[in-house]
Amino acid sequence: MQTIIEHLAKRPSPPQKSSTKATLQKFATSYSRWTVKLNKLTAEYKPPKHYSELTGDEARERVTEAEAVLRAEYWADIRGLADEIKSELTERLLQGESGEPLRGWLIERIEQSVDNHHNVIYTYAAQKVLLYSDNAGAYVEEFGDEGLAEGGDINWNRLAWAAMRRDVGEQLNDAGIDVNDPDGDSTCDSLEITNAIIKRLDACDKLKDAAELLESTWEDDYIQAVADSGNPDYSILDFAADVIHDNITADNRAELARLI
Repeated sequence: MQTIIEHLAKRPSPPQKSSTKATLQKFATSYSRWTVKLNKLTAEYKPPKHYSELTGDEARERVTEAEAVLRAEYWADIRGLADEIKSELTERLLQGESGEPLRGWLIERIEQSVDNHHNVIYTYAAQKVLLYSDNAGAYVEEFGDEGLAEGGDINWNRLAWAAMRRDVGEQLNDAGIDVNDPDGDSTCDSLEITNAIIKRLDACDKLKDAAELLESTWEDDYIQAVADSGNPDYSILDFAADVIHDNITADNRAELARLI
């Protein structure tokens, strides 16, 4: 009991009436000040006009602003598709693909990039494509009137597909990629392929040096590896690559690392 009394004695005394009154006055002053500011902001605020209240110039300005946003979104999509194709083309060139197979792949890849795009699937989006594409007439230019309409309705999806396909192709062309000659000098220069290939060839030369080292020091192992592979075309380069990825001695690993 004594402990409880001592604890209660240590509790702070309740605020005096004068202190409470001062706090309330301070709050009222602050509230009044912010109320004045809020009323001022409310008086100055002008809500956007309803479209029916716009003048002709104001309506045209709003349409222009909206079209600028939609146009920017469309071309961001086109640039994104082109960048994806550029990355894949670079990798294929570095892997040694060339000629007609590479050209065929590139043309097909451009078509695939727009085949299932939402701008082609949905009619309202397809119509938007024809507003902002630089090639709204691409379908008619390539295929004429055939397939232009179905059941008495315009086939917006086909028109959008052709327009987007050409837009992507032209975007690649602007980046220096010749769709009809994807492994030509202009394409390789624009993608900086030449330097990358030189580096890979240099690495290949070093691998050959490593292979010669292995052939001279591990001749019996190489002969056995050829027999084990069952492949008469199993080369010393194959053997070198396999050995490099196997658990070899520290000395040989250091020598290979020095060469490669």
